[in-house]
Amino acid sequence: MRSSHGFDREVLLRRLVTAIVVAGLALALLELL
Repeated sequence: MRSSHGFDREVLLRRLVTAIVVAGLALALLELL
Protein backbone atom coordinates (compact mmCIF):
# COMPACT_ATOMS: atom_id res chain seq x y z
CA MET A 1 0.00 0.00 0.00
CA ARG A 2 1.37 3.39 -0.96
CA SER A 3 1.28 6.25 1.54
CA SER A 4 -0.43 8.63 -0.88
CA HIS A 5 -2.63 10.12 1.85
CA GLY A 6 0.08 12.53 2.98
CA PHE A 7 0.80 13.45 -0.64
CA ASP A 8 -2.88 14.23 -1.28
CA ARG A 9 -3.00 16.36 1.87
CA GLU A 10 0.12 18.24 0.75
CA VAL A 11 -1.44 18.87 -2.67
CA LEU A 12 -4.61 20.21 -1.04
CA LEU A 13 -2.54 22.52 1.19
CA ARG A 14 -0.62 23.80 -1.84
CA ARG A 15 -3.89 24.47 -3.69
CA LEU A 16 -5.29 26.30 -0.65
CA VAL A 17 -2.16 28.45 -0.31
CA THR A 18 -2.21 29.20 -4.04
CA ALA A 19 -5.87 30.25 -3.86
CA ILE A 20 -5.14 32.56 -0.91
CA VAL A 21 -2.17 34.14 -2.70
CA VAL A 22 -4.22 34.67 -5.88
CA ALA A 23 -7.05 36.24 -3.85
CA GLY A 24 -4.55 38.54 -2.11
CA LEU A 25 -3.06 39.66 -5.44
CA ALA A 26 -6.56 40.28 -6.83
CA LEU A 27 -7.47 42.44 -3.83
CA ALA A 28 -4.20 44.36 -4.16
CA LEU A 29 -4.91 45.04 -7.85
CA LEU A 30 -8.44 46.20 -7.03
CA GLU A 31 -7.05 48.59 -4.40
CA LEU A 32 -4.56 49.97 -6.94
CA LEU A 33 -7.40 50.55 -9.40
